[in-house]
Amino acid sequence: MKTETIHRAYGQASQYEQVMKTEWEPITPRAQTMEWLELQPGGRLLEACVGSGLNFTHYPPKVNVVGIDFTPEMLALAASKLPISGRSIELMHMDATHMSFADESFDAVLETYALCVVPKPLEVLREMARVCKRGGKVVLFDCIRSELPVVAKNQELIKPFCMETGIPAGVIVWDPTRDYLELARDIPELELSRIVRFNQDDVFASRCLIQFTRK
Repeated sequence: MKTETIHRAYGQASQYEQVMKTEWEPITPRAQTMEWLELQPGGRLLEACVGSGLNFTHYPPKVNVVGIDFTPEMLALAASKLPISGRSIELMHMDATHMSFADESFDAVLETYALCVVPKPLEVLREMARVCKRGGKVVLFDCIRSELPVVAKNQELIKPFCMETGIPAGVIVWDPTRDYLELARDIPELELSRIVRFNQDDVFASRCLIQFTRK
């Protein structure tokens, strides 16, 4: 993924959110994703690549949240939701590949629909692991390469179009072929706890919910 392509597409924050709500939201298990964070009241959560704040009303109650993103337009839209979120949320402009937080700063770390977009997913996942406390959870909900060979082959075929043009064109760009279990093999601090796969027969809607434990 090219950084300029990402900024061009996701700089249209309101269009992105409209598509997400109508097309992707019905297949996004946000409540289950939040449960897998296993956060207790008073816990500290980092959401990497917070986007427009679609997770805000789903965060566990009485937790302290920091959300980061490198797209100013997304952060502005997310900030507009803070007064009605009912949560303690701090937003920061930051590149997830180079976080300024100290090691083990958070009880849990979350990303949704971000690792399929960022130019360097391994670096982002490594940073997510670094800032999570030992014993904490790193939770991903994202697009993933299907386990079905025929579907995975078709995902490879549509990959250039999804990454360069997007669907809808110029609004949502992503890589449908990434595999986060493969990435995590290069991060010894992460231990797979559980995974659920969704829609493996769909080249566009293949998804995964993954919980890692930070060793």
